[in-house]
Amino acid sequence: MVLSDAETVQASFTHPNIPKYIGEPTFEVIHEVHKKLNQNATSILRGAWGNRLGLLGYTVAPNMYQQLAGQAFTEPVEPQPPNIPPFASAHQANEARRIFDEQSAQYKKAVATKRALCNQLLGAFEDMYFMALYVQATGYEDYTVRQMLDHLYTNYGQLDATMLMDNDRIIKQDYDPTKPIENDIARVEKCLDIAQNGNTPYTLNQLLTLAYDAMFRTGLYTRECIEWDEKPAADKTWPNWKLHFTKAVRDQRQIKRAQQTGYQANVVLNNNITADTIEALANLVTATADDRNVVANLTTANATLAAQVKNLTKQAKKHEEQFEEMQESLTEILRVIKKGNKKGSGNQKRGNRRNNDEADTKVYYCWTHGVTNSKWHTSCTCSNRADGHKVQATVLNRMGGSTKGLK
Repeated sequence: MVLSDAETVQASFTHPNIPKYIGEPTFEVIHEVHKKLNQNATSILRGAWGNRLGLLGYTVAPNMYQQLAGQAFTEPVEPQPPNIPPFASAHQANEARRIFDEQSAQYKKAVATKRALCNQLLGAFEDMYFMALYVQATGYEDYTVRQMLDHLYTNYGQLDATMLMDNDRIIKQDYDPTKPIENDIARVEKCLDIAQNGNTPYTLNQLLTLAYDAMFRTGLYTRECIEWDEKPAADKTWPNWKLHFTKAVRDQRQIKRAQQTGYQANVVLNNNITADTIEALANLVTATADDRNVVANLTTANATLAAQVKNLTKQAKKHEEQFEEMQESLTEILRVIKKGNKKGSGNQKRGNRRNNDEADTKVYYCWTHGVTNSKWHTSCTCSNRADGHKVQATVLNRMGGSTKGLK
């Protein structure tokens, strides 16, 4: 059996066979069939007539195609035979015919694709749900696949307010950096499709704002968000957004992998430490323990030394006070000696009967009685001692004794 052009094209579709649904269509079922038709249309003649997404314009609304492709859909038109000038060379004439034949084949395939898509949609549901479109003489020839889809959505696939609110909540979900961005793109585009077919479409600006905010809130793509803001308005399309932020996610993951690789390299390097180094580390641990003991001992010793220093400071202060007392005593002794010298001089003039050994130029000291003029009355020889008497006391080191005769 020879296949028609439509059947030949259908056999090459991504989804050549779509199961028939029995019963009244629902939004979910219509949308699932619609999604397969979109994939089939996109797979045919990509790039022809400048259409980046093939013949997707046959199955989606013009504004949806504009958002997804970043450009308007160009409807395929039948090419006209080339007008070859008489003076054209054979090569030029052959090239013009080749281009015409190629464009004619593309147009023929586009027409066959349109018919194949209509056939698939009609075969996916029972005939009764298309009867409002049926014309006795021509069948469904006057309707495009997009018009038939609109008929199904309008009459059997209306979304209630709750479903539309759920869809709006889903499209506004935060981006999860731990998952592929392609999952998020698919989620957003599904929500766009649902909103479009529920007669509540998002504008391009709304779409880009929602997607941008989701990336910005992660805090990971600040630089890329700034770069996007600085783009000219004409470049801010959904396809460009996908390319821009897919690259941003890829770059971020490469940086993270590089950091992890550096960490792993450090781990390998650390694992390759020589036995000598390991031994040295073990010795260091032991030495550290010993050092702790030393520090503990030093702490105790420091406390003892601090107490000793405090005591020595106290004693030094006491000695300083004693030294001051000695200075005072020495000053007084010198005064007494000077006075005695004067008296001695007077006595010599008057023929003093005392000899030099008995002269009062010498001064002696007793802890109990103070300064004396007799060498037989000192702290050591005193016969009438007071309580606490100190036999070692001298005039230079009174040891707290009497100051009598010094002032």
